[in-house]
Amino acid sequence: MNPLDIVQHFRINGQIKSYEAIRSGHINTSYRLFNLDPKSDYLLQKINTTIFKDVDSLMSNIAMVANHCNSLQPDITLTLISTIQDNLCFKDSENNYWRLYKWMNEYESFDTPNTIAHIFRGGRGFGKFSKLLSTLNSQKINQTLPGFHDLKYRYQQLLNSTIQQDITNEINLWLAKSKGLYEILSPIRDAISKKKIPKRITHNDTKFNNILLHKTQEIECVVDLETVMPGYILYDYGDGIRTSATVCPEDEKVLEKIKIDKSRVEAFKEGFLSEANDIMYNTEKTLLPLAGPLLAYLMGIRFLTDHMMGDKYYNIEYPGHNFIRAKSQLTLCQRLLDYENV
Repeated sequence: MNPLDIVQHFRINGQIKSYEAIRSGHINTSYRLFNLDPKSDYLLQKINTTIFKDVDSLMSNIAMVANHCNSLQPDITLTLISTIQDNLCFKDSENNYWRLYKWMNEYESFDTPNTIAHIFRGGRGFGKFSKLLSTLNSQKINQTLPGFHDLKYRYQQLLNSTIQQDITNEINLWLAKSKGLYEILSPIRDAISKKKIPKRITHNDTKFNNILLHKTQEIECVVDLETVMPGYILYDYGDGIRTSATVCPEDEKVLEKIKIDKSRVEAFKEGFLSEANDIMYNTEKTLLPLAGPLLAYLMGIRFLTDHMMGDKYYNIEYPGHNFIRAKSQLTLCQRLLDYENV
């Protein structure tokens, strides 16, 4: 379906003249829509219903979280645009679901943050988002992706993916590394199972390109709310560390390049805790050093699982891309453990 046709079903201002695809996302298909009035551009997304099967629950979460947070802090997240029929998304003739947001023209995003100041602001933005979510009743939020960051569940998925597979020696090597790292990361898993840390409403996908930084003002905007659901604040802190701690991309091929920059780690930590410190329990703070390694590990084994299963979950740019990602993220996990002296 043509995005210019789809957008006519939404309550837009002005006239859309053109569009361009946004390539950075792993899951949904996204387009920037250019308006004749440059102050009224839009973000159009086709929802990946292979992953998000319950679209109603998904969109209910997004609308509730966006309305709650924006009422407390304007533009802390994107503004959802309703359809002409006042629905949260539009279903086309091919059973695709589409949603529309106001484009934040005065903001910019980075796959890898460029400066220490950017990293601090990213941490602060995610920390503030966590603090705002702490005032929303978690009982109202749907669990859209069960087991999303569940360490035991994800590791079992990896083991299941190896059944009846023709596994190369190189993959066997990385499977062995995955097993060793799994045991090292068990304290967070144990704290969750023993209910030593509280379940909260969390974003669950706080990689750095999911926060927008205003170009001239000291304000931030959190995006991609489809993963917002009950979880643990360590997940949000950890994913921010994962995507801030090194200048290397998520799919770095030369593993020797993956090195931890102390100033980047400390900048994100300082920014995050400047907003979220007061809502966190001491048990959560004690486990912070494991949070970054945990999220790097989870991404690594998810990429490896998808590679083993034929690249069914993540968009890839070339054959073997998920294996490259897996090796990069598992290496990052070990580097972060070394940095934290775990």
